[in-house]
Amino acid sequence: MQDTAPLPFDVALARTGATVVGHWAVPDAARQREVADAVMEPWRAGPWPDGLLSVDAFLSTADKPQGEERLETRDSAVVVVSQWESPEDHDRHAARTAGPDVPGVAPPDEVAHRLYRGAFRRDLPSPVPGHEPEGGPDAEPGCIFIAEFEMADTESARLWSDAVYDAMEEAVTEHGALPGWISSHHFLDREGRRVFQYAAWATAEAHEAFLESGLRQDVLRRAGGLSKVKSAMGQRYIHAAGLRRGRAERRGAPTR
Repeated sequence: MQDTAPLPFDVALARTGATVVGHWAVPDAARQREVADAVMEPWRAGPWPDGLLSVDAFLSTADKPQGEERLETRDSAVVVVSQWESPEDHDRHAARTAGPDVPGVAPPDEVAHRLYRGAFRRDLPSPVPGHEPEGGPDAEPGCIFIAEFEMADTESARLWSDAVYDAMEEAVTEHGALPGWISSHHFLDREGRRVFQYAAWATAEAHEAFLESGLRQDVLRRAGGLSKVKSAMGQRYIHAAGLRRGRAERRGAPTR
């Protein structure tokens, strides 16, 4: 069997393997939990295929990010993120990972990604003497911001991601603490043109404050704005459920 995971999405598991993302478009927000439970139940029951490390389900929230221009949002969405030891492991079991048949809900097209770049707030220096930055692998987020950016080509995706993180690190270092920010990571799909962003925040209010702040505008200015982005879609989410393969093994059946 498997370990339940109160904290979402262990980024450490994604450093060498594949991170697979599937968006379920749910017709009614009242059915989000039903869909998430239906998707997670086969993994709770097991057995797990070789190479599967974790599965997490996220529910979109009703509040829309007000500070994001050009950002399309998904209403009543369920996002399922699975992590694998390799893309080949996922490919061998793609038919099973597509998820169960849920009446009235179409199964998603899953997209495999690799971790490209990211940062934890606690790892960045602060100019404020004595300030202890919050955030890190064990911090508990109350808000997850998930976004997808489509770029013109692979070079643009990498250059833009690099520019965003370089600008963010410079801005945070200059401005000091970024209240409520825990971490942010960018993943690239196999073609290298789609960027999947996963950002953890302490609260939705902290994330909204950042979107409306001069610091965010500073980050965008340093990264060249959104001119290199063809399309962008994102929303705030909460973590609904998570499962991890037992730490003692990485092949065979998961353990509790």
